[in-house]
Amino acid sequence: MAKAGNRKIEYEIIRVCAMIFMVTFHCRGSITGFIDTAGEKYLDDGLTLILLTTNSLFFMLSGKFALNTACETFSDYYDYYVKKLTNIVIPVLLYMFLRSLYDNGGTFWQVSFWKTWVKNVFYEYAGKEYWFLYTLVGLLLLAPFLNKFVRDMKKGEIWLFLGIGLLYNSICTYAPYVNLSFSWQYIFGGWAYYFMLGYFLEKVIDTEKKKKIIYIIGVVCFIISFVQKQFGLVGNIHDLAPTFTMISCAMFLVLKREWRKENQFVRNCIIKLGKYSFGIYLVHNPVRYFLSERIPFAAEKFYLPNLLELTVCTIAVSFILSFLCDNTLIRAAKWAVGAAAYPKKAVKRV
Repeated sequence: MAKAGNRKIEYEIIRVCAMIFMVTFHCRGSITGFIDTAGEKYLDDGLTLILLTTNSLFFMLSGKFALNTACETFSDYYDYYVKKLTNIVIPVLLYMFLRSLYDNGGTFWQVSFWKTWVKNVFYEYAGKEYWFLYTLVGLLLLAPFLNKFVRDMKKGEIWLFLGIGLLYNSICTYAPYVNLSFSWQYIFGGWAYYFMLGYFLEKVIDTEKKKKIIYIIGVVCFIISFVQKQFGLVGNIHDLAPTFTMISCAMFLVLKREWRKENQFVRNCIIKLGKYSFGIYLVHNPVRYFLSERIPFAAEKFYLPNLLELTVCTIAVSFILSFLCDNTLIRAAKWAVGAAAYPKKAVKRV
């Protein structure tokens, strides 16, 4: 894991906000029973459009860094995949082990538990909130090869690529409204488009004027999507819908704005949260289930205060668990993998 000193605050802000959006969206699922007025319904609809950018931001940020990795030799590829193994796969395996332990009442000494854990890792948990991991791992495996594809593209080619992707996703999004099925997956489909969008966005949106245009388009698309929600047209307005893509682009650029006068304490808190955000991603939902049934809500019937209370408590507990896991089990596992991958370095350290 990168040292705090190497972390750029603008990207940590995106990372932390994506994590907060994810936790808040899932906590929203435990609080919807408190929605009692038309105003709260409108608030929930607006929040949903903002909070669901979490997936877009996560893939955009992951792709922005992964696609910058240039591998030219076998050693480069080896280092890249070892790094992904230690920073992504190892934490995922351990957190899924703990989640399986939680789901099965802590009976890890039974053979059936280990079979369950293996099934959870390979496919069962793909149907839970961990779905994004399975997509991400596949994209990370391809990233060094995609780097060779994207790194020499000119701005005109990037605009053409992004335009074709928006057109393709528009067809996939709106074809069902006219009873057509158009869902074949190309490089523009699924989350591969967002994975590449984060890398490309900074290359073509490189002036304040262009950023302001994206902000305006993002606001217009937010209004369009909000109106769609009021008419019940919610089946195809998130994820790959072109309007939602523009909302996500605007959100990415807003959160990435330069912070030159930020408070040092706030900066350190953001970096610390960013460092443990992946662990919080992986552990927060069981924490949310546990807390939603046990904490006393401060407001008897108001939606927003209860949502904020559950979100803050879930993030706080998840942060503590992530901190403990990352600095014990995961650190030991990473050391073991590093020692196996680079035995000569391990011998020198000893």
